[in-house]
Amino acid sequence: MDLLRLHAARLSCGEVCAVDSTSRSAYGRSLADIKWGKNKERLPLKQTVEVVVYTLSGHMPVYYRTFPGNIPDSRSLETILTDLEHAGFADVILVTDRGYEKLRNLEKYILKGQAMIMGAKVQQTEVLSRITSLGEFNARPEELAIDPATRLYYKQYELDYEVQSKGHSVKKADRLKLNLYYDSIRRS
Repeated sequence: MDLLRLHAARLSCGEVCAVDSTSRSAYGRSLADIKWGKNKERLPLKQTVEVVVYTLSGHMPVYYRTFPGNIPDSRSLETILTDLEHAGFADVILVTDRGYEKLRNLEKYILKGQAMIMGAKVQQTEVLSRITSLGEFNARPEELAIDPATRLYYKQYELDYEVQSKGHSVKKADRLKLNLYYDSIRRS
């Protein structure tokens, strides 16, 4: 953690960092994360989840932690955010995959004012409604623009979202956007 704190001093304000995790089976029995982690593939080995946060500009790690193997990514994010804040990484922009997407996490980002880029599942209500509003299409939908550099079609939507706190106060998301991307080659 001392190394990571020293690295925090070198980061610029608004640094973009990716959050990634992987499962790892272990033969040990003495670590708490191994003791409580269950293997998802039903192997007789215990499992841990290894999480790393790294900068996208220099690919340098700024945070590392292990969790029990049975904790989903979406549940570990609150601990990750708290640890990053305590280590001095409060003003970084985090990029996560769909495993971290939960309404509870989105509301936590809004309440903390945490900048975040989060992948969302297609089945998520807001995403699915925007996709179905494009209608049936075999080629790219007419509403999508093209980015010449990546050769991806895209459309950005401004979203209005308010979070009700435990009291009567309400905080509105100040820059919540939904981006849809369409790759005509991969049809994803």
